[in-house]
Amino acid sequence: MAKGSYETLKENMVITVEPGIYMEGVGGYRHSDTIIVTKDGYELLTTAPLTLNEVIIKKSNTLAKIKGNIIQKSLKI
Repeated sequence: MAKGSYETLKENMVITVEPGIYMEGVGGYRHSDTIIVTKDGYELLTTAPLTLNEVIIKKSNTLAKIKGNIIQKSLKI
């Protein structure tokens, strides 16, 4: 399904919903939910976190940052 699509959702169809947030020069986050269309709406099949706040890393991980910098320098990126 995409903007401009004329597809009609029917009961028992399975689709993914994949919104993304991107910041140029920084990176991004893409979330994917799988749903099944039901007679009365839909059923969420994905068990991942549902809110942006649930996926934000709140603690600074200095060791991961150091490893990331080493990898970036070795790959020249």
